[in-house]
Amino acid sequence: KGNFKECINAGHFKKDLNLDAASLMLWSQVHGLVTLYNKERLNIYADLDQKKLVDDAFGLFFNAIKNCLS
Repeated sequence: KGNFKECINAGHFKKDLNLDAASLMLWSQVHGLVTLYNKERLNIYADLDQKKLVDDAFGLFFNAIKNCLS
């Protein structure tokens, strides 16, 4: 939550951003990706580099946040 506040103060996100909702959204996304990876639930992507897939998925999510919340 504090990191989002810093980003708002730096002008990266809208000033009216709901900090609780934004921090929960980010936490759940990261937690979900890490849990899927650690529990080996990404085996349905066996032909892909799963670490790179998680990294790419987080990058996509981060870009979506950056574009929608700023």
